[in-house]
Amino acid sequence: MHRLAVWQLGRVEYADGLRLQKLFGDARARDLVPDSLLLLEHPPVLTLGRGAKRKNIVADGAQLSAQGVEIFETDRGRWSVIPSSACLPIATTCADTCAISKRR
Repeated sequence: MHRLAVWQLGRVEYADGLRLQKLFGDARARDLVPDSLLLLEHPPVLTLGRGAKRKNIVADGAQLSAQGVEIFETDRGRWSVIPSSACLPIATTCADTCAISKRR
């Protein structure tokens, strides 16, 4: 039987969620934890992928701060993404730290 651990983390800061994802991914790669699903919510953020440029953001920093939106540069994706505050499931499996899949 395949085992999946589900972690209900509630609301966490975006950077903390990324760190948790990396920690779980590293632990999973070493077979220290089972396949895991991290359920969490984070405050509004604007993520800049590898191909995104800050100059393409129409709102200035003060406008974003006033609305509680932080900007994060990431090595994931190519463009800007504006995920609102929402529940975000993150799966950490032995096959891929960002997708749900069966153990191979």
